[in-house]
Amino acid sequence: MIERHGGTLINWDKARKFGFIQSGKREVFAHISDFPPGAKPKVGDSLTFTQIMTEKGFRATEIHGSRVKKRPVHSI
Repeated sequence: MIERHGGTLINWDKARKFGFIQSGKREVFAHISDFPPGAKPKVGDSLTFTQIMTEKGFRATEIHGSRVKKRPVHSI
């Protein structure tokens, strides 16, 4: 079973589409590609995620949160 972790988005670079999640004493890298499609992460969002170890440190994957906003979908 894959363990899910919780944390808070502590910074987010809108232009570069990445930031960091504070999870306990650890800061975990987060990239927009690991959020659901259409997500608009904001500092302060409470998130859950799985994590992997990369050569640069921990990276969050499968990120979800109660305050992660999705862009509206328009149909024609």
